[in-house]
Amino acid sequence: MYIVPLLFTCCTALPCRFHQHTADCSHSKLHKIPTDLPGGKMTSLLLSHNRLLQLPPESFQNYSLIEHLDVSYNSISKVKPGVCAELAKLSWLSLEHNEVKDISSAFIRCNNMSALFLGHNRLDVDPTSNPFFLLKFLAVLDVSENGLKSAQLGVLPQLKHLRNLSVSHNSIKVVKKETLRFLVGSNLHVLNFSRNPLQTVFVVSTLVVTAFIVLGLLFHLEGWRLEYWATVLSHRMLGCDQLMPGKSVAEQNEPALRYNYDAFVVNAQKDGRWIAHNVEPLEEGGGLRLYFEGRDQVGGDFRLEAIAQAMRESRRILVVVTRSLFKDAWCRNFTVLQALHRAIEQSREAVILVFLEDIPDHELHVNLNIRAAMFPRRCILHWPQDLNQLPLFHRRLRAALGYTL
Repeated sequence: MYIVPLLFTCCTALPCRFHQHTADCSHSKLHKIPTDLPGGKMTSLLLSHNRLLQLPPESFQNYSLIEHLDVSYNSISKVKPGVCAELAKLSWLSLEHNEVKDISSAFIRCNNMSALFLGHNRLDVDPTSNPFFLLKFLAVLDVSENGLKSAQLGVLPQLKHLRNLSVSHNSIKVVKKETLRFLVGSNLHVLNFSRNPLQTVFVVSTLVVTAFIVLGLLFHLEGWRLEYWATVLSHRMLGCDQLMPGKSVAEQNEPALRYNYDAFVVNAQKDGRWIAHNVEPLEEGGGLRLYFEGRDQVGGDFRLEAIAQAMRESRRILVVVTRSLFKDAWCRNFTVLQALHRAIEQSREAVILVFLEDIPDHELHVNLNIRAAMFPRRCILHWPQDLNQLPLFHRRLRAALGYTL
């Protein structure tokens, strides 16, 4: 008959659970801190979810070895400096979900504190009191959800070892230059300002992100054009010219008095048959003088120098674009490159592109490092699929070759 009351009395007299060096007194409806716990080996005390209204320093007199203290989810309104005086080894403290307001002198003796959690309170921080100044080893500080209107937690440089600071879910609208001055010299890695009605930071960050997105799209879509015109401008300003072996800069920049050829023809060897039927006849019936590398190069001349000289003596450079040209290493790596230099350094009208195949612009860029959009429309010709359009094609070709620069 008396066994049940004895068991109940025993269970209510010691509402804490022990595991190794931890005393778990959470969810025990405690109104005050138990003073009769075995503190000789206890390094962790859990007192969350109780009914504590204060933390009397004398309640910790027998618990000097405690390093980890959790008093979250209570109704504590103030922390006296004597708490840390009794808990000299305290390094981790959670005061979350309480009623704490004034912390100006609460932690002046917490010399070994490395992690402090003050979220979900009613903090009213006076920066001039520098409440965290003496926490030399503090690495984690959480003051989220306190209704703070400023992130300034001090005026003097402090918290040298701080790595993570959370001021999220507050009422901070503006971050001024002096707001974070107290963190000068700290080792901060994470600064959490999320869920604050930031105005200045939000507007500036939005503008910066938008600007980066616009610039990224611009360079992605039109970067080649910007690069091309920047190269043209730099060459024009510096007075550079294309590679001319054996010539000085002054000789290279001398204007040509006359041209010996109307056009220098660049084509792959596999396209020689088309050249013979459609380009060479222009010399006979059109009165044009064209330079063909295989036909007009003088035997014994150094090939690079001969090509460079012939291009200088030609009014235009006619590039016959086919996929065979992509596979011709000589044309791809030298003659087409020289044609590009000519367009950059002299005039875009100096180069005429004749497409015998339907080749997308990106494929042209990948293989020859040029784009059709670099040149005027009158300098871009396409071989007609309808043979009835051949006379029109030939007239346009003659017009392009005969256009005066």
